[in-house]
Order: sequence, then structure tokens, then C-alpha cells
Amino acid sequence: MPTGEVKVHAFMVKKAGLSDEDFHSHWRDPHGHLAMRVTEIIRYVQDHTYGSEPQFDGWRPLIYHGLPAVWFGDIATATGLHANPDFQESHADEENLVERDQLGWLRSTETVLVPGPPLAPADPERWKLTLLVGSAPTVDADVFPRAIVGVARDVVDTIPALVRATVSLPRADQYPDSPPLFDAVLEFSFDSRSDLEAETASAGFRRRVLPSIERLIKPGRSSAAVDLRGAMDLAVTARDGDGRQTTS
Repeated sequence: MPTGEVKVHAFMVKKAGLSDEDFHSHWRDPHGHLAMRVTEIIRYVQDHTYGSEPQFDGWRPLIYHGLPAVWFGDIATATGLHANPDFQESHADEENLVERDQLGWLRSTETVLVPGPPLAPADPERWKLTLLVGSAPTVDADVFPRAIVGVARDVVDTIPALVRATVSLPRADQYPDSPPLFDAVLEFSFDSRSDLEAETASAGFRRRVLPSIERLIKPGRSSAAVDLRGAMDLAVTARDGDGRQTTS
């Protein structure tokens, strides 16, 4: 079942003139530490793409260099973030990091298909296959959310090296007048890059998993990324019952 929390995905294009190395370094610190000052954040994850993407026929090339996600307790907190004084320094620092006119957002509800091990201090960095998908025009908009979660639930059982899997769906109440940037975000996490690459190159993935997903989406409106979840102690930021930060 979807959780009651709100998961906000961001889609970041690095600032023009910034090297890949400088972008990822600045995003970790200071930007990541500035973001962690916002006490309303329940969890904060940085996914660094490092310009890597799998080659899926017909899919749109990935333009994003960073795919962070932030969890909030409710939609009011998520939508009120820009009025939060704790957020202002982090928001101002975006000018040093990203092209703001290409910065995208998705306010979503997350369904966890494979929970993985409990989050804990020193939680290892993991490699992730992230699919940013747009629905096929032949699939009814009311049918797509349930269908894509069902397909993802079916395929996770065929991926033995999988550690964690989730599907994020845009909240309908946040997009009453204009469509969201993506109709779903699928995330499949692995313990190592070699595990991920072996899986996505396998005959089973290419013949069963990918076609099952592609029946519901339009590849030309979809992108895929191979990304490293986390950096240093910023992989996961959570807060205990007293609002204190705990990192892993």
C-alpha cells in the first residue's frame, strides 16, 4: 500500500560551465548539508547519475545529473517548503549548482515493493536503476497507476539481485490543471554496479522485464538512469522522534 508520506522527486541539470566533478562535490557539501538543516524533512537521498544511462531502444536520452528525493510528513509541509526559513539558504545555493529553468519536480506517493534492509547508520551506498516514465497514450490515465504498480510488482520477483524496489506516482491533487513531468518513477536498487549492469544486460531483463514495462509507457517520453544512491553520510537522512537527525 502507498505510504501516507509525500515523496518529492527533483530532477537536476547541472549549471552550465560546472564540471561533473565540481557538480557532484558541491551537491554533497555544502548543498547536501544545507538541505539537512530543514527540520521538516523526514528523509533525504541524493542519487548521482555521473552521466551514466542504460541503452534502451527508443528511450529519450537522460538530461539530468542529479535525482534527489525528499520525504515529508504531509503535502502541506511539502508545498510550503519555500516559505520555510530553514530552506532559504539551501534554495539560494541552487544558483551555484543547477540550471533553475530546467529544474523539475514531482510530488508523489510512494509504493514500496521490496523494502530492503532497515535503514541504519553506515548504510552502504547502492547502485540504482531509475526509470522516469511517461504513460502510453493508449493506456487510460485512470488505469495507468494501478497497472504500472502491478507490472513492477510482478517483475521484481524475476530480479534475484534486487535489494529494494519502489514506484512513485504523482499525486493527482497536485496536478489538476497541467500534467506532471513524469507519470511514474520506478527505482530498482542493487548492492553493486556490477549486479545492476549484469541484470540490465541479461536476456531475462531484455525479453521479459523491459517489454512488460514498455507495454504501458511511451519510450519517447521516458528516460533511464544508472545512479549511485548517496554520497558520504548523505545517503539517507532520517529523524528520530525528537526531530534529531540520524544519518546513514
